[in-house]
Amino acid sequence: MQYDARVSEYLLELLRSALNNTTSKEKPEDVSWNAVYALAHKHSVTALAFFAIQKLKNPPEQELFQIWQTQNSKLLVKGENQENELALLSDCFEKNAIAYMPLKGSVIRDLFPLPYLREMSDLDILIKKNEMEKACSVVESLGYSYISPNEHHLEFQKRPYMTLELHDDLIPASFVYHGYYKNPWFKSKLKIGNYGYGMTNEDVYLYLLAHSAKHYYYCGTGIRSVIDVYVFNRHFHKALNRKYISDELKKLNLTEFAVQMESLSEHWFSNESSAFSEEIAEMESYILSASTFGSKKMYLSNVVRAYMKKGHTKNNAKTRTFLHMAFLPCNEMQLMFPILKKAPVLLPFCWIARWFRIIFTKPKSITDSYKRVQDIQIYDSKKDS
Repeated sequence: MQYDARVSEYLLELLRSALNNTTSKEKPEDVSWNAVYALAHKHSVTALAFFAIQKLKNPPEQELFQIWQTQNSKLLVKGENQENELALLSDCFEKNAIAYMPLKGSVIRDLFPLPYLREMSDLDILIKKNEMEKACSVVESLGYSYISPNEHHLEFQKRPYMTLELHDDLIPASFVYHGYYKNPWFKSKLKIGNYGYGMTNEDVYLYLLAHSAKHYYYCGTGIRSVIDVYVFNRHFHKALNRKYISDELKKLNLTEFAVQMESLSEHWFSNESSAFSEEIAEMESYILSASTFGSKKMYLSNVVRAYMKKGHTKNNAKTRTFLHMAFLPCNEMQLMFPILKKAPVLLPFCWIARWFRIIFTKPKSITDSYKRVQDIQIYDSKKDS
C-alpha cells in the first residue's frame, strides 16, 4: 500500500497531542503542510489536527491556515447542528412513542476534548422495523427529504447539510457479524425517557469494533476508527468488564482484530512506547493507505484476496472479481431494483437490464472496471479473517 510515511507520521503526532492535551512537535522541514491538510481531510480528522496546530509556534502559512480555520469553523457549526438535531429528533420520537437508539459517532463524541472534534458525516439512529414507516413520517415532518435506501438504512437529508440515516439493523445482513446482531435490540437498555435506548459501555465498545471490522475487511477504514478505539479505552478501560468483552469477541471471531486495533491505537496515540508486531505494521500500512471509509480499490483488493484464500490463483481471482462486479449479488442489486425484495427470481432479468443501462450510458466504465481489477496490488495479510 502506498502512503507518505513522513506526512502520516506528523499527522499522527498532531492527533496524539490533541488527544492527550499536549503541545505537538514542530513540523519537520521535509513535510508539506498542504500534504498534512490533505491527509487530515481524507481521514476526517481535520478539526482534531487543527486543535493541535493552534498551539504551534510555526503554524501553516497564512493562506492554508485560513483555509484550515474556515473548515474548522464549518465543522464546529455542523457538529452543533447535529447535536441540536439529535435532541429534536429524540424529543419527537418520544412524543410519537417510537423506540430509538443513537449509534456510532453521536454516542462517543462526548469522550473527545470537544464533541465536534469527532467529525460525523451523518446522524445514525436505530429504529424498530415495525416502526420505521412511522419514524419516516416524523423525520419528514421536520423538514428531512428521503434520498435513498441502503441494505440496512434509509437516508434523509435536510438543508443545508444535515444527513440522517435511520437503521433497522446494526450490521447489514451480507456481513458475517450480522449473525451476532441479528436481533439489533438484544443489547439495548432504556436510558432516556420512555423510548430512548442505548447500550452498556461494553456493548458500545463491541459494536464499535464490529463496525470498524466491517469496513476494514470490506473496503478499508481510516485513522478515525483507530482514534475511536483509543479514546474509548482511555476513558473506560478500568471500568470495562474485560472478561465479558473477551467472551463476546470470541463469538464475533474478532479477538485478534481487537488486539491489533488496540495495540495500534496505543502505538499511535499513547505517550508510552508499545509493542509493534509485523501484523500491526501491516494493519498500519493498510489503514494509512485508506480514507475514512476505505475505497473502491480496497474493496476490490479484498474480494480478490478472498478468492485467493479459497485456493484460486491471483489471475483467476481477478477474473472472478470482475465477474462478481458484472453479476452483483441480490442484496446489492436490490438497491438498484427494489422489485427484487419481493421477487428475487427476477435477478437474471435485472442483471440484463443493468448491463444494457451501462452499455448505452457508460460503455467506457466496462473497460475501466476491468483495468481497475487487473491493476490491483494485493495486500498480503496472514491474519485476515
